[in-house]
Amino acid sequence: MKKPFFLTTAIILSVFISFAQGGYNIEFHELPYVIKYEGELQEARTWIDSNGENFFIITKVEEYVSKRATDKYDTDKTSSYLYAYHYIDNGGSMKLSRKITDFVKDCEFDITIFHEPNSIEITDLDNDDIKEVSFVYKLSCKSDVSGDDMKLMLLEDGKKYPIRGTSEMRYNDDYAEPGTKKLGVEFDKAPKSFKKFAEEQWEKFNYTEF
Repeated sequence: MKKPFFLTTAIILSVFISFAQGGYNIEFHELPYVIKYEGELQEARTWIDSNGENFFIITKVEEYVSKRATDKYDTDKTSSYLYAYHYIDNGGSMKLSRKITDFVKDCEFDITIFHEPNSIEITDLDNDDIKEVSFVYKLSCKSDVSGDDMKLMLLEDGKKYPIRGTSEMRYNDDYAEPGTKKLGVEFDKAPKSFKKFAEEQWEKFNYTEF
């Protein structure tokens, strides 16, 4: 009986270590009821560090008519919102560590607003046992063929480290129109590893295809 017991213990310990290091995707019904957010849940992650149990969620308010046309020749204007929340449970209370709000508002053309699911990363770049979470999202209101506004957010312990710009526009494999990129001043006082990682992540998702 002892051998299966130790094997089971080893498996549980391995799962716990993996959870503590990299985090897990979780579903809507797995979120603590005290967590509040706006919009519809798009994605959620949880992990453990020295602050406690962390929850990171991205939600979206789908496109809706925000301004009706004033006459029959006008076009309704629409809006959509994207939110990101970082909550921390330190063993007794749930605290909102950071909230990101962005939107496309009163657009009379085509709205684009979404996060890149594969861009969500949970790291400990400065090895301080307080993990960072980062993600990339894109948004635009346009009627032409052009790149999207693009943003990367890296969050640690309530602080935000952003990159903002526009995505590279790709028509096919052998042609691309460059985008733009501007690092937030927050990186000036951040560990060098933050900037390096953020710029690498930016390049991974820096394109809009047509």
